[in-house]
Amino acid sequence: KAAELDNRIPAVHVTLARIHDLMGQHDLALQEFQRALDINPRDAAALNGLARSYEASGRIADAEAAFQKAAALRPDSWDGYDELGNFYVRQSRCQEAIKHYRHALELTPDNAQVYVNLAAAYLTAGDPKLQGDAERALKKSIELSPSYAAYSNLGNLYLTERRYVESASVTENALKLNDHDYVGWSNLVLAYEWLKDKDKAEAAR
Repeated sequence: KAAELDNRIPAVHVTLARIHDLMGQHDLALQEFQRALDINPRDAAALNGLARSYEASGRIADAEAAFQKAAALRPDSWDGYDELGNFYVRQSRCQEAIKHYRHALELTPDNAQVYVNLAAAYLTAGDPKLQGDAERALKKSIELSPSYAAYSNLGNLYLTERRYVESASVTENALKLNDHDYVGWSNLVLAYEWLKDKDKAEAAR
């Protein structure tokens, strides 16, 4: 209806495109994102949406180019670099992701979510030398704004490092924020089993 009233508003086409994407209609989403860009070629939201549609359709090179263009259009805005980092993590190109997350943090040094994303890139890279960096990033995220993701990921990291007391402690903090994720409960059970605390392990099952 909004498009019928005025089809020259980019946000209308971006919203329609996101709906199409959620319904798996990526071709229709691409059309709507392109309409938004025809109206305003510098619309970063449309470019990021276009990039995600390209990615979902398997057009990885086109997706990368669109994410890069969106970030370049707003060089002083952190979210474009965060989006680019997320894309590179999904493509298992973690070193590139780390570079863009770090740049995002230069622009927004108190952004707890970007620290979580950066930590995920460190861990996904699979390099044991980066685990200390991941721990520091997660602790910084928690210091700024405690979240389930930060506590849960830190608990999992401690579990892999056999730091079971610390793993149990931070995982319990995660579950205070969200007790509906089986991964957190599973990690807590494992930590208590390694600590040979049968009662707490059973209570967490």
